[in-house]
Amino acid sequence: MKDREHRLSALKHQLAERKGNRQEYVIWALTEQQLEYVKNLGYPVIPWIYRIRTKQMSPFFRSNDSILRVLHFANKKKKNTVFTRLKKGEKEVLDRAGIEYKPYKYKIILSEKSY
Repeated sequence: MKDREHRLSALKHQLAERKGNRQEYVIWALTEQQLEYVKNLGYPVIPWIYRIRTKQMSPFFRSNDSILRVLHFANKKKKNTVFTRLKKGEKEVLDRAGIEYKPYKYKIILSEKSY
């Protein structure tokens, strides 16, 4: 229990130090617990890079969606996951195709001018 609280406290101090150095934002991979802690500290958090599991899609060529092609060819190259940024339209395409995606890295806004 103390180890977990110590890590969260260290996270708070790292963010304060970076904010003191006038850094506008940081991009970090966070666990769910760390994500909740950062949100409770009052920092805006945006999902930045997504983790997408690849799978083989047979009728991919009928679609003009580039994200489906990327996933198909990554699967053909024996890659299980793809890490990428997603646009709103690409998220909708993945939802329609039934492909799951999860946030992997988050952008933590430290200054108001970059928000």
